[in-house]
Amino acid sequence: MAALALPISELTPVVVDAKEWTECVVFKSKAAVADFTNTCQIITKTIVLRGKFSRLVTRQAKLLNTLVEGNFNASSPDDLEGLAASIDGLVASERELLNLASGLGSEIRVWWNASLMTLVQQVEHLQLVADSLRVAYDDEASTLLAMAVDQFALHSSAEQFAMK
Repeated sequence: MAALALPISELTPVVVDAKEWTECVVFKSKAAVADFTNTCQIITKTIVLRGKFSRLVTRQAKLLNTLVEGNFNASSPDDLEGLAASIDGLVASERELLNLASGLGSEIRVWWNASLMTLVQQVEHLQLVADSLRVAYDDEASTLLAMAVDQFALHSSAEQFAMK
């Protein structure tokens, strides 16, 4: 579990850095006067952010692969709970970043659009992983989920039988 906490802790500063740069672009883009200096700063920061978002998406894809391919059967409920909490923190930070970026005009967002679309999907995937981990460490939730799956399978079988 500590091996997974490390990539999350390494990814968090990347998100914070991208968020700070995005906040700066948002601030500059709301300036009352669009002078040459301000425009140059927005252009420069937008180009830099394109690289930052691209690196964030790439690093997060590696984290998601590690999480999806991971075997958590031997993990303690406390470890799973801690990992889910770490993922929740990362997801919250990335949602703030996405909200900031969505507040900008399409003229600026077009530079990051591919990365932002991928990041939205990754954030949703991370949230699903965190939810799955919560179910895994909560015996009652696991039991309820197993019962729901059994009921669904039974209902589906009955429908298929009725169709024949």
